[in-house]
Amino acid sequence: MRAAHRFLYETLFGTVPSALELDHLCRNPRGVNPHHLEAVSHVDNMRRGAWAMKTACPVGHPYDADNTYLRNGNRKCKICKNESSKIAKRRARAEKRYA
Repeated sequence: MRAAHRFLYETLFGTVPSALELDHLCRNPRGVNPHHLEAVSHVDNMRRGAWAMKTACPVGHPYDADNTYLRNGNRKCKICKNESSKIAKRRARAEKRYA
């Protein structure tokens, strides 16, 4: 069983190489128009996706060169990571103290 968009793309343009995936250029993931699809690498597909348009983390810190790092293809906010680490260390110290 194959997705409709993949079936239509392959019918018109041929098989998508195994290293590539289809990117919906129209940004409509339910779209099946094969002319709105392009075979690209996963990295390129993610770079073009909705997450790439976000300029700040969920808390509001900017995704910029100084505050962002990539992990497994996902952007992470350094400020949020540092805060999370501080909270975890405080909790561990408190548990150790009262154990």
